Amino acid sequence: MAGGLEDIKSLSREIGELTSIKEILEIAIDREESARAFYMMAHTRACNTVEKELFLKLAQEELLHKQNLSRQLEEVKARLFTDQALSCGEVGGLER
Repeated sequence: MAGGLEDIKSLSREIGELTSIKEILEIAIDREESARAFYMMAHTRACNTVEKELFLKLAQEELLHKQNLSRQLEEVKARLFTDQALSCGEVGGLER
């Protein structure tokens, strides 16, 4: 359990150093990719059908998580683009 707590502390420090939701989502997407790769490796090494199916299901869940996070990242990027364009007066002829 100590390793789990250390992992959480490390992740907390890492997130604390980030400056934007965009960066947090990018790191989360990377972590989902790593977790999926781990589960796929475990799937290939599993000794029985039950284990193989479990690891495959977990890998598929990680893929869904990644897709959801990627969608959220695209929404954040779109908002950032719109906010930046509006602040520079570049959208629809609006000027500030």
